[in-house]
Amino acid sequence: MAQQQRSAIVTGASHGIGAAVAGRLTQDGLAVAINYSSASDPADALVAKIAAAGGKATTVKADVSDPAAVTALFDAAEQAFGGVGVLVNDAGVMTLTSIAEAEDHAFDETIAVNLKGARANPSPRNAS
Repeated sequence: MAQQQRSAIVTGASHGIGAAVAGRLTQDGLAVAINYSSASDPADALVAKIAAAGGKATTVKADVSDPAAVTALFDAAEQAFGGVGVLVNDAGVMTLTSIAEAEDHAFDETIAVNLKGARANPSPRNAS
């Protein structure tokens, strides 16, 4: 029986800390699903950089505040890699204003992505 490749999902991985974590995981031999929520160009560039270094990665667009999108994210990663053994919750939003001045929608988005988004992620299935 062939050994399944170890794999991970990194949310919010198209830039910053998430991109660095995804890159490190691929250096350690894991295949990584690079999650992004809006612009695909940075995520695509990261996948190309990982591939050029000999790693394996794919991009998956998903809003982590939407449980159905999170399920689709896991499904896509499992289809690409055969399972998901590591989950790094790095997705987050930040509005640069005081709470007193923040619009309700900005506050709601912050709670939905930063708090509820981490909880929406199911336990890794078919762990590698």
